[in-house]
Amino acid sequence: MLMLGVLYAAAVLYVLPFATNDGPVHMSFGHMLGGTPDAGGLQAQHYQRNGALHPNLAVYGLIVLLLKAVAPDVAEAVVQLACLLGPVAGMAALLQQFRRRQVWVALFAFPLGLHQLFFLGLYNYCLSVTGFLLSMAALLWMQKRAGAWRAAAPVAALYFTHFSHASGFLAAMLALGVLTMVSCAAAWRTGGRCRLCGRMPGTRGYCCRRCLWSFCPWAERVAQRSCSVRRWRRG
Repeated sequence: MLMLGVLYAAAVLYVLPFATNDGPVHMSFGHMLGGTPDAGGLQAQHYQRNGALHPNLAVYGLIVLLLKAVAPDVAEAVVQLACLLGPVAGMAALLQQFRRRQVWVALFAFPLGLHQLFFLGLYNYCLSVTGFLLSMAALLWMQKRAGAWRAAAPVAALYFTHFSHASGFLAAMLALGVLTMVSCAAAWRTGGRCRLCGRMPGTRGYCCRRCLWSFCPWAERVAQRSCSVRRWRRG
């Protein structure tokens, strides 16, 4: 799979950069944000640089760094390659958390990168798809063994997704919330330890009130009501 990825990258770099709708606009803004002396004067008259952190910032940061080292066409080619290979790497990382033998399924993500939004030049959205997949993979990796370094992985992936695009960040938060509730529900039903925090189920018969409460305020009430119904039936 790694060899195929290298061949795919070589083939894409041979024809890159693709002509996209918003690609030149991103490169122009990245050129202006970099503060180069030859930045467009007309653009600087209508736009002002803002140092605050906000979504849609990741691709501009990457462009600024690339423009300091390579030519603009090469910089855009590298950005487009990250948009095309990022979802493949994210899918491979996610599949590896389930079964390593099935990682080859990520190969089907290669042609999915050439979608309409990519040719529209929505590079931030494409990067957020990568962040969405990496966030789920990082959470599943963290659940296998507790640790500070493992806990930092999903947080870093969420930050990357947030600064890429809001849609990918919202999807990642929803997916991580569902995965956490499923993990807690599985530990509650089996009586084992919670895969998120490592605690045993509470005395009331459900697991990890803090984990459930952190993602969904009514999850604890649902768990309490379910335990009450089961005890009443066993009666």
